[in-house]
Amino acid sequence: GHIALYARDYQLRFILGYCSIYIFMQTFMIPGTIFMSLLAGALFGVVRGVALVVFTATAGASSCYFLSKLIGRPIIFWLWPEKLRFFQAE
Repeated sequence: GHIALYARDYQLRFILGYCSIYIFMQTFMIPGTIFMSLLAGALFGVVRGVALVVFTATAGASSCYFLSKLIGRPIIFWLWPEKLRFFQAE
């Protein structure tokens, strides 16, 4: 279809856009990355698709972890300091 033609004609732009969207979705835990994974295989072939999915899924999950560590922990400590101290003591 049209998306396959666009991916072929504007390969670098499409890959950068695909990676950006996938990493954003993984970082903020937005459902739908399974469809992005399937799309990668359909558009780029199995080897390139798997490589893209592994890279973007790892980058997105790492971003999610670091974002929650940097922002989530202070918010949890601010909202429930006594519960956090209890769990830290355990």
